[in-house]
Amino acid sequence: MQRLFDQEASQAFRTLADRPGTEQRTSEGLRALVEDVLAVGRGMVLKLSPARRVLFVAALICPILAALAFDFYLSQTHVQFDASPFWYLLSIAILILLLALELVDRLRVRDELEVARQLQSDLLPQGSPDLVGWRISHSYRTANEIGGDYYDFLPLPDGRMAIAVADASGHGIGAGLLMAIGNAALETAVDLDPRPLAVMKLLGRTLYRTGGRRAF
Repeated sequence: MQRLFDQEASQAFRTLADRPGTEQRTSEGLRALVEDVLAVGRGMVLKLSPARRVLFVAALICPILAALAFDFYLSQTHVQFDASPFWYLLSIAILILLLALELVDRLRVRDELEVARQLQSDLLPQGSPDLVGWRISHSYRTANEIGGDYYDFLPLPDGRMAIAVADASGHGIGAGLLMAIGNAALETAVDLDPRPLAVMKLLGRTLYRTGGRRAF
């Protein structure tokens, strides 16, 4: 619970309000609170799909409709109509539906990340290489589900062992994709010409063509 409010809630606020947390506040008190609420609400609306925006706005309108009650006289008869429970229940139902849709999206992303993590794991050495006179141990652990760190042991035709250690820029899926491209280019380069200079030239050209300016 402490982590929920100290870390996750503040991170959610910064993400929805599009504030990195380093800027100086120009307002204080009630005005600052109103600005924060409006920023979070705007961020929530903009980050939803168009159809879900309509549902979210409808959920916000329903409590306003619940506050409206019809009270009038018809032929000496006092007529009072209160539909507030219906509107409140409709608002809650819409919010639960939106929460369920967002959870399904998150589960799909998690499953896709798990598949990508397994594919990345298959690109790394599964065991220790046999090298006479040497004993080699290695371990790999990423900060996120997918990382950009890479290493490999490549046996050469003349009996030598080529050892590659690399770190793709960034982290997450982008770094993992760059690492996969680098792995394929590295193995091809070693098969063509195992000299380190030739390998790095081919690897550099491949990554330069496939990656953006931030990818290296």
